[in-house]
Amino acid sequence: GRALVSESERQASGIFRFIPGGSRLLVLREAILNALGKTETALTESKPLMKGAPDLSLDTPINTRILLAEDNEVNEKIAVMMLNKLGCQTDTAVNGMQVIDMLSREQYDVILMDCQMPSLDGYEATRKIRAMEQDAGTKPIPIIAMTANAMVGDRETVLASGMNDYLSKPYTLVQLREMIKKWCDSEAKLSSDLV
Repeated sequence: GRALVSESERQASGIFRFIPGGSRLLVLREAILNALGKTETALTESKPLMKGAPDLSLDTPINTRILLAEDNEVNEKIAVMMLNKLGCQTDTAVNGMQVIDMLSREQYDVILMDCQMPSLDGYEATRKIRAMEQDAGTKPIPIIAMTANAMVGDRETVLASGMNDYLSKPYTLVQLREMIKKWCDSEAKLSSDLV
């Protein structure tokens, strides 16, 4: 038989939604729309709140270069899909060693860092990144923890490792956008002429 997994166990493992193998594509589409924070109507109708007001909705692209560190393939695909929807340019890494390697070759505006990864976890990768920045005298890159752990004290652990902020899984498209905007120069990064 199949073992049942509780809602809290599912969320703790970073799974956004469980879809049984026999489910139809419509159920999968609904799960993806839910993860993106959209409804079927919202996909076909996107109207500004006030006539003449600048459109700062989810449809306004954020021109930001993101390094996503995520070892879970499903979580990575969902996050990349959400970041693409936000207009971000995204590169991915599956562990902390890849993050450090990619940072040595590329520049990013923000790192979205999973905390639990093989080889080198997000906490240790962040400590190494902060040491490298200090040695080089460079401005620290914003690092946002992305973790299924939402226990008391987790935020303090994240901040103590050198990360700037914390985003608990599962997160919505709106939460992701607001977190990125918070840590980027939103005036320079938002492109109001692109709809």
